Amino acid sequence: MFMEERQKDIIRKVNQTGRILVSEIQECYQISADCARRDLRMLERKGLLQRTHGGAIAVHQKEIYPTPTLIIKYNS
Repeated sequence: MFMEERQKDIIRKVNQTGRILVSEIQECYQISADCARRDLRMLERKGLLQRTHGGAIAVHQKEIYPTPTLIIKYNS
């Protein structure tokens, strides 16, 4: 598998699950931890994910709590 294909697949998995671990990348693609981290660095520079200790998370993670909305009442 080419690096570009692997990185696209990593992004797909992160967007589906919200996260990925370096160890998952290593196991899935049979690559070293350094290579997995390099992929995550490259993808983070492109703004496609956010690296964390031991892996990465989606840039736009689904919120656990709903965003509060502002309700304006008009007096008639």
